[in-house]
Amino acid sequence: MADNIIVRREIYWGMSEEAIRERVAGIALGLLGIKEGTREFEEKIRGVYNSIKPLPRGHKLSKTDPWCAAYVTVVGILSEIIGVILPECSCSRMIELYKARGQWMERDDYDGQLGDILMWDWQDKGVGDCTGAPDHVGILVEKDGDEWQVVEGNYDNRVKLRPVRRDQIRIRGWCLPDYAALVHGFSDVPADAWYRKAVQWADSEGVAEGVGGMRFAPEAVCNRAHAVTMLWRLCGSPAAENGCPFGDVPRGAWYYDAVAWAAGKGITAGIAEETFAPDAPCTRAQIVTMLWRAAGTPQAEWAAHDFIDVPADAWCSDAVEWCWCEGIAVGCSGTEFMPGKACTRAELVEMLWRMSRVR
Repeated sequence: MADNIIVRREIYWGMSEEAIRERVAGIALGLLGIKEGTREFEEKIRGVYNSIKPLPRGHKLSKTDPWCAAYVTVVGILSEIIGVILPECSCSRMIELYKARGQWMERDDYDGQLGDILMWDWQDKGVGDCTGAPDHVGILVEKDGDEWQVVEGNYDNRVKLRPVRRDQIRIRGWCLPDYAALVHGFSDVPADAWYRKAVQWADSEGVAEGVGGMRFAPEAVCNRAHAVTMLWRLCGSPAAENGCPFGDVPRGAWYYDAVAWAAGKGITAGIAEETFAPDAPCTRAQIVTMLWRAAGTPQAEWAAHDFIDVPADAWCSDAVEWCWCEGIAVGCSGTEFMPGKACTRAELVEMLWRMSRVR
């Protein structure tokens, strides 16, 4: 049901951070009243938490485990933002996860916002900053000035609201999910990036996904397995007519179906008769050639490019010319296409997005 590195960003495209926080708070409130030991608890709390793949630390939530942190994780699963709300069933380990991302607020007097995660230390004496071990956790769901409501799991063995005042004794600190990153979709895709619309389209359409941790890695080199898989998804993930002819593409590999389809359609012939080289970088010449072949090897309407590094007798010349004429691919400069340059993830999704509009 859930994957602890995947976020359904398409749900949140165009939403403000405030609206995202309100949505998370609403989902947290929707679980109020669920009581431990009931069928509803087994289905909506323990069952949902244990559906994470892989389970955090491989630990399955048992009937004897405290479940306040698991409840917070369940809210993340139901919000479809596991990776923003970080999955754990231990308060201490949850703090470690947020500290590793720089999203831990040590100050007890922090002015919490909806959706922030509050940690409690019941042994706090109210002298100085509380630095003890966390005992309990909840999600801030309502604010009226300094008067707050926090919803918690495992509070009197149920999901229940707790009234809180800002800077209240026993506040250990705050885990701060990066809801702002959801506004832009990925933390490493700036709002003004030239490839932002393409990334948004690819993510929403299931053509491409992030690399985990709310990152898309736009400047990372795209290998041949990823390139063919994204093209296959653009074409609707069709079934291959035959098996894969390449010895270095094992049956069961995540890219097997895509490579088998592409080989069967003549979109790729590999780098040798029985070698596809799935982990090798995909060059700009290779990707435009695959796009051109997927389109049916059409002729360009006019011969127009002036790339000095793509002569007329180059093996990729027809593909470069068609992609350039259709506005699918552009050069790296006014006179150079750089066919041998490794294609980045940003460049690839931009080409696929443009091709989707041509098709």
